[in-house]
Amino acid sequence: MTKRLLGLAALLASWCMGAADASAQDFTRLTAHQPLIIKGSTTTPIGALGFCKARPADCVAEGPAAPVELTAARWRELEDINRQVNTEVVPVTDQDFYHLREVWTYPNGYGDCEDFALGKRRALIELGWRPAPS
Repeated sequence: MTKRLLGLAALLASWCMGAADASAQDFTRLTAHQPLIIKGSTTTPIGALGFCKARPADCVAEGPAAPVELTAARWRELEDINRQVNTEVVPVTDQDFYHLREVWTYPNGYGDCEDFALGKRRALIELGWRPAPS
């Protein structure tokens, strides 16, 4: 499991399940600040380990990745993917849907927060966003 997968999943999870649409003003406010610096460490969530064991190709990125310039066009892509997944996926807990406490997977019409994040990550990669290597 790459730390970058977790980072992007965390970012997208912050938009999870019904996040409000961002505006051009939000983009300007976001890009006017310093880059987000993450300090410290944590363990990999058990669900992420299971996801990567089941889908190893989805957890490995090849080659170096440079930081993405968050242009207005890229911001619109983020907004569009966020809106699309939030619209297409019905929120439901893993306990209610799978009868298990924690399952990380791509949403299939239903999902919880990390499923939303993984769906958004996959959609961004399909648009050409490069996942970073571990």
